[in-house]
Amino acid sequence: KDIQQEVIMNSLLPVIKELVQDANQYVKTALASVIMGLSPIMGKDNTMDHLLPLFLAQLKDECPEVRLNIISNLEAVNNVIGVSQLRESLLPAIMELAEDSKWRVRLAIIEYIPLLAAQLGHEFFDEKLNAL
Repeated sequence: KDIQQEVIMNSLLPVIKELVQDANQYVKTALASVIMGLSPIMGKDNTMDHLLPLFLAQLKDECPEVRLNIISNLEAVNNVIGVSQLRESLLPAIMELAEDSKWRVRLAIIEYIPLLAAQLGHEFFDEKLNAL
């Protein structure tokens, strides 16, 4: 696993950082559909330090398919980084996306809510997300 992390950090991550900023929406959409799968390989610390900023940038991308692909694959990241980091980093972005102008993005958030509720706990969900 250490060798995988080293290859990802030294070879793939610099390319991924460039691709997140790529001008071609199809490149960014394809990247968004697979980038979340790196989290279990990279582990919690590397995911939080290196991948989380990229995920958050993709959640704000102007292309709705990019946002949609990130939302659709959040479970892999949540399982790695844990609930506390989810609350601090991803939750504000998720709440913002619940009001997205594209209906497919809003639908993806609605479909993701049961998983969020289970991971965040009943009280936190009622307090923060029930209004969505």
